[in-house]
Amino acid sequence: MFFYNGAIAGIAINPGTSISTIEELLNTVDRVLVLGVNPGHAGREYQAYVDKKIEKLLLLKREYNFDIFMDGAVTIERIEKWSSCGVKGFVLGTATLFRGDRDFKKTIMILKKCIAV
Repeated sequence: MFFYNGAIAGIAINPGTSISTIEELLNTVDRVLVLGVNPGHAGREYQAYVDKKIEKLLLLKREYNFDIFMDGAVTIERIEKWSSCGVKGFVLGTATLFRGDRDFKKTIMILKKCIAV
């Protein structure tokens, strides 16, 4: 990783951004953040076609050596699925941490158990 005053290079892609649009830049970044929802308001529905983008990035990760992170409608189930496949980090919000029907401490304990080591 290349650090400049604590910063590392990354790309964030919206659900509608194709992998081919960013592929030639992958050799210059350390991270790719994949958004599972269109940005704007909390609580938006996950765009299921984003799963294919993550699968493509996981293959390209071997060639270009970058980490994959997810943001947007990240549920415990998605963390379990994608952390075991090689997604390195998750941005948590409404879908996981801030749901009114869950105890915050209990949710954190569940998350720690489901993330692949």
